[in-house]
Order: sequence, then C-alpha cells, then structure tokens
Amino acid sequence: MRCLEERFDLRAANDCLSGNVVWAPVKSLWWIAMSGAWIIGGAKFFSWSAVLVFLICSAIVLCGGHSIGMHRKFIHQSFDCPKWLEYFGLYLGTLVGLGGPLTMMKTHDMRDWAQRQNECHDYYSHGRSIGVDFIWQIHCALISDKQPHYSYPKEVMTDRVIMFLQRTAMLQQIPLGAFLFWMGGWGFVFWGICGRVSISI
Repeated sequence: MRCLEERFDLRAANDCLSGNVVWAPVKSLWWIAMSGAWIIGGAKFFSWSAVLVFLICSAIVLCGGHSIGMHRKFIHQSFDCPKWLEYFGLYLGTLVGLGGPLTMMKTHDMRDWAQRQNECHDYYSHGRSIGVDFIWQIHCALISDKQPHYSYPKEVMTDRVIMFLQRTAMLQQIPLGAFLFWMGGWGFVFWGICGRVSISI
C-alpha cells in the first residue's frame, strides 16, 4: 500500500490555512444520538456489570481496533499479519464509531499533512480553546478547496471487506448490540454501545 505522501497529489496549489468550519450533520447527530441514549438509557438501566462491559468493550475496541488495527496496520502498514487478522482489526476499528476504514484513512492523512506544514488551520492544530475544539471535532468539518487532491490506494478500493465496512460503518454497532442485549439486556446495550461510542469519539 502506498505511504501517506503517495496518497496526495501536491502538484496543484494547496493551502492548509484556508477553509471554513461548517456543521457536519451526520457526524454531529450520530454523536448526539449516542450520547443522549447513553445518558438516558445508561441511567435507567444502570448496573455495575454494564459499566464493566463498557470498560472491557472500550479497551478492546480502542486498543485492538483503533490503535492497532486501523492506525498501525491499515493506515501505516507498520507490521505484517494474516489477512483475517487485519480484517478483524479493521472491524474493531470501525466499531469505535468514528467511521469506516476510508473515512479514518483520509481523516488521519489530511490531519497529518496539515500538521507537517509550517502553519495549518486551527481545526487541524487544535489551536482554539478546548470548548471550541470539542465542538469543531465532534460536530463540524473543515471545508477547503485548496487542500491537496487525495486518492485511496487501488488495493483498498477493490477490497470487498474494506468497502463493506466503509458502507456499513454505523450499522456495524447492531450485531454487537444484539449480542450485548442477549448477554445482559438494555443496560449492556446502552453502556456497551452508546456509552462506548460516545466516549471513544
């Protein structure tokens, strides 16, 4: 797979200082729905076993999925492993709730590219107050027509598993939610899905 620099076409004029931060409705409403369900349902169906499920699921998904599967393996190709293990890591990374593999790759690469410049937009550098940065990162997106052209590696775009995870990213919470409901009812769902996604994002 091509390295980060090869996924960008820097021949055209580009500028990582320009751009407008705008509301991203899908991203915003996803987090609001998950957080609202966790606050209401998590309180109504509270149990210490549900909190334990939240902690275990968060650790597995964030460490095994986001850090190792999505970031170190898929984006950086830092190590080799069997294909089934790579797919499992991507599945766990998708369960984080930030988006599918393509979303995560482009988000990571755009931020990496911007932060390597002498200056970049406050959206990328986290250059505003923690409150503004929270609102921007959770509810908004940076729109700029001066960012470099970005293209995904061909082997990613032709991989059926990766494309399936990308197209069904939000829906991937449903099978795990059904399993957690079977294991412990609504408390496990509100804490193991809604709480975990809210905190992970």
